[in-house]
Amino acid sequence: REQVQILLAGPLTHVPQALFWMALQAAGNGGVVTLTLSSLADPSQVWRNLTATCLLMQLLLLVFNLLPVYPLDGGQVLASYLLMRGNDPNTAARTTAMVSFPCACLLLLVGVVQLARNMPGGLLTCLVGGWMAFQANKIWNLYQQGHAEFHPLFAP
Repeated sequence: REQVQILLAGPLTHVPQALFWMALQAAGNGGVVTLTLSSLADPSQVWRNLTATCLLMQLLLLVFNLLPVYPLDGGQVLASYLLMRGNDPNTAARTTAMVSFPCACLLLLVGVVQLARNMPGGLLTCLVGGWMAFQANKIWNLYQQGHAEFHPLFAP
């Protein structure tokens, strides 16, 4: 239970940061908060665009880190929850890997599409998706060997 609280603390740090950017945007935008960008050619909208971008980034980081994909915080919360519910380490590892691997592959596919369309961030998306798939595969291999307890996430 304590482990889950610690894991959730990381992504939740984005909440006060998002509130900070919301307050700044509201103060400079007549009390209005928006996530949409105005015309980039209009210099009077620089503050609104800056605060909207920073706010959106904080919200996306919060959601991304809470995805139940290992090694993200959400994936570690999933594994900890499974162990707290009485699952043995191998069962928890299998479930964590089975949730994580398809999500990682989907992210990798998004990165490939971004690269194919010359969109920004495609390479980074591929690298993050590949890293997540590699980590999920390590857990799967330990599950198949019956030694998930050797992974720090599933250690007794």
